[in-house]
Amino acid sequence: MINSLLDNPFGPPTPTVETIRDVDTGHVYRSTYRELCTQPNNVLCPLIMYLDRICIDQHGRCSLEPPGYAATLGIWNRSTRKKAEAWRPLGCIPNLYLLSKNENKFRINSVTKLRMYHEILDAIIESVVRLQSKGGVPFYFDYKGKHYDVNLKVFLMVIIGYTEGH
Repeated sequence: MINSLLDNPFGPPTPTVETIRDVDTGHVYRSTYRELCTQPNNVLCPLIMYLDRICIDQHGRCSLEPPGYAATLGIWNRSTRKKAEAWRPLGCIPNLYLLSKNENKFRINSVTKLRMYHEILDAIIESVVRLQSKGGVPFYFDYKGKHYDVNLKVFLMVIIGYTEGH
């Protein structure tokens, strides 16, 4: 687990940070903890996503963006997050710039395609929003010989991307 949870899984982040080491030592984590973790059994659970387009044909015209191909939990330490099995798909975004016969006929403009792209992202992220609105996710674990019943407060911490234009 992350640094602040090593001794006390319910403990808040340390009050001062001299060196940023992992997700639990940065400003976003610390300010979100203060806002969301209002009960003694709340544990902040950052969600880290990765966006990247992959080609699914040999010429690169057909592609998908799997924004969950790289969705992992910030409660895992860095060495765990580097492992492929720590990442899970949440959904895929089709290549909206590949023109079909109907798109050529009706010419969907770039603004409409961008709007469609964000609507797809909204649909993929909707489950995270629902988790937040329900107040968290009940979760239990055993740590150092003790059983804990906690409420994971999931929040989208960062979207890392290697996309066109970056």
